[in-house]
Amino acid sequence: MTLAKKIQLTTATVIPIGFLLIQLPFCIFVLGINDHHTWFWVGVMSASGSLVSIPLAYTIIRWIAKPLRNLRETAEKFSSGNYQARSNIQSRDEMGLLATTLNKMAEDLALREKILSEKEKKISVLWNAIQHSTEGIALIDKNLNILQANHAFGRMFGLSVLDLVEHSFISLPFPKNVNKEIEQKMREGEPWAEEVEIPHSNGSEQVCYISATPVETKNVREGWLVVAIDNTQRRKLEKEIRKKEHLAAIGGFLTMISHELRNPLTSIKMNVDILTSRVVGDHHTQKYVRILRRELNRLEKLVRDLLAYARPVQLDVQPVDVDQLIERTMDVLFPMLEQSEVEVAVHNPQPETKIAVDPDLIQQVLLNVVQNALESMENGVLSISVRAEPITNAVYIDVADQGCGIEKEYLEHIFDPFFSKKSNGSGLGLAISKKLVESHGGTISAMSEPGVGTKVTIWLPRLIL
Repeated sequence: MTLAKKIQLTTATVIPIGFLLIQLPFCIFVLGINDHHTWFWVGVMSASGSLVSIPLAYTIIRWIAKPLRNLRETAEKFSSGNYQARSNIQSRDEMGLLATTLNKMAEDLALREKILSEKEKKISVLWNAIQHSTEGIALIDKNLNILQANHAFGRMFGLSVLDLVEHSFISLPFPKNVNKEIEQKMREGEPWAEEVEIPHSNGSEQVCYISATPVETKNVREGWLVVAIDNTQRRKLEKEIRKKEHLAAIGGFLTMISHELRNPLTSIKMNVDILTSRVVGDHHTQKYVRILRRELNRLEKLVRDLLAYARPVQLDVQPVDVDQLIERTMDVLFPMLEQSEVEVAVHNPQPETKIAVDPDLIQQVLLNVVQNALESMENGVLSISVRAEPITNAVYIDVADQGCGIEKEYLEHIFDPFFSKKSNGSGLGLAISKKLVESHGGTISAMSEPGVGTKVTIWLPRLIL
């Protein structure tokens, strides 16, 4: 029951009772009424007066309680969040003062709500930007526990955002020597930045540039703002650039050396031919001449390889059927296949697949790869598979052998120039192959397991007809 109704009910009850309590003593002691007939009419008049006073009192009190009802209704609107509601009481008494105060409070609340709403919107936009940032961002408290972090920060450490919250920052998977260094710097309270290699469970490493800035409120340190930037790709690019610069320098040097060697080799070869014609019948000398000729041929091949690696690639691109390209490669290697116990299996589920390449150069690539595979096998099956990918518009040529395989520490260097585990190899075959494939906009890679075999994958753009 509201206060206004309580006042109305109380007044409607108290006034008639009070009227009777005053009227009876007045009639008895002042007027001296003592006969029954007079008392009857006094009772009738009292009852009539009471009946008249009840609605009159109710009306008067209702008029008095109206401002209270108005204040209550306005207050209820405020409590429901409607700060635009206003009390319309215009009197200058206490009720009017209370209404003015209430309206002023509503204006202040409406203004504060507007300011708060704008701040919440800005915070929402800022937090959304932080969550979608490619840089890892985390807020650390003064005890070095993570309060909040975005998804990028979690990905850098292989954890979800939920796993990061309340997680100790220094217990993240940093290298052990780095953990102590980071903890010491943060305990000292000074800003710091460092490039860190973060190990992952799959054996890979992610290079991150991490900076930490103290967060202070009224000169009191509350925690740290940590920003982590993934520098892995930049490191790889820098490494590739240094490698290309190194290879370019080597290429220039090899070109000069090759040209310098060609003339003496030609002269030596001519003299060997003359010497061969003069030692006919001298079998002992002929043996040494044959050795000399064999080594000259090997040296001449090395010079050709050096020039092939050093000179710029000039492409004569044309549509080429992959099956025909493989068939021509096998024809060249037929003498080598005849002398081995290796079986070659070619698998292409999509015949007549065409690629846009220079056929002579890609045939040279296949020759180098297949020949290496054959030399690593004594017997077994050499598999050549062709896969066409409609989504990427690419063709994959897989050459898989069952040879001795390559150790992991050597595998990443097999495409480097002059790297070879063969006693008579120049180490330029796969390096030249890589250069030729990349000049077509393709890639070449290898997977191997010692004692099981090696698979070389050549990726080339597919010809769209």
